[in-house]
Amino acid sequence: MTETVDPRLTTAAAQRRILGDDLLARLHSRAADYDRENRFFAEDLEDLREAGYLRANRDVRAGAFHPPNSDAARDYIGKFALGLL
Repeated sequence: MTETVDPRLTTAAAQRRILGDDLLARLHSRAADYDRENRFFAEDLEDLREAGYLRANRDVRAGAFHPPNSDAARDYIGKFALGLL
């Protein structure tokens, strides 16, 4: 389920709209097990991904249109290593 979030909504309201009470209940019901078993919350993460939550606060103006420039990254790392920054 992918849904476009209305930018006029507050972050909290948008999160409630995307997550819904049933998803929040599922996440809550598994939380104690994750803590007790000290394991990664893979099922919750998958549910959040499917609900579109992981993209809810993504800034579409950055990243998608401007992929990372590896040359600029290498230049920065090199200058930092040489103490030029």
